[in-house]
Amino acid sequence: NAVGPSLANTATITAGPQVIDPNPVNNSATDTDTLTTGGRVPDTIPSYVIDQQQAQADLGVTQTGESYGRQGAYAYEFTLRNGGPLEAVNVTLEVVVPRGLEILRSALPPGCTVRGLSRSGDTIVACQVSSMSAGSSTAFAIQVYGSGEMPRSLQASVKSATPDLNKGNNSSR
Repeated sequence: NAVGPSLANTATITAGPQVIDPNPVNNSATDTDTLTTGGRVPDTIPSYVIDQQQAQADLGVTQTGESYGRQGAYAYEFTLRNGGPLEAVNVTLEVVVPRGLEILRSALPPGCTVRGLSRSGDTIVACQVSSMSAGSSTAFAIQVYGSGEMPRSLQASVKSATPDLNKGNNSSR
């Protein structure tokens, strides 16, 4: 490994206006590290900077359809997509089923469970995916039934343990 430039980080703490610090000399510390590469010394430090835009996934959810399903239930289909560039891990789709509708539990897809009730009395269905590679998609269908009119869509959101700076496509209604 070739030796590159040094990187220094300094932390300093100051006492508040009502505090008397008996030893202000010890209120700062610096840590300096020599950066190494896999074989060549870079010309500038910016080659070591990790681009935050690249260290993330871009998850999105869309409701892709609704139709009548098994046993007279109404099926809502949701598609999760990972636009990358990283793999998304511990992905969770949450679907809000309004009060008054029942979930056809026997038709829940693998990885989906009824999580419980929201504060407003709606039922939350959570679907887990351990990982989604960049560019991949997966779909879930949630089937519900009830005596009243079915809503045209259900509220859904997706989240992951992998950073996702584009939150604008993480929910669907």
